[in-house]
Amino acid sequence: MQRDQRLQRLYEIADLLASLDLDVVVLNEVDFDSTWSRRLNQAQIIAERAGYTYRVEQRNLDAAVPFFSVRFGNAILSRHPLTDAKLIDLPKFSAWESLAAGHKRAVAG
Repeated sequence: MQRDQRLQRLYEIADLLASLDLDVVVLNEVDFDSTWSRRLNQAQIIAERAGYTYRVEQRNLDAAVPFFSVRFGNAILSRHPLTDAKLIDLPKFSAWESLAAGHKRAVAG
């Protein structure tokens, strides 16, 4: 999928969320500037377009080498301040999980 097609899809998601008039949205398995998602910070694009002023990003994996990056995790979007967000480490399923997909974490706001 081309970058402009991915961007259009993110706009569609943001427009749907804006139409629902939700105060808080949680995004699971969202990309933050990963090469495979055309270097788009999906949480930022959705938050800005849908009118969420506050955003907390939690990354399960954040790695980069020249010309390739993998950054993904979860995000909380909110119309109200997120003043006490906390990172929560989740138990590993296996030792290989962290190597293959990063350390699983969650965020609470």
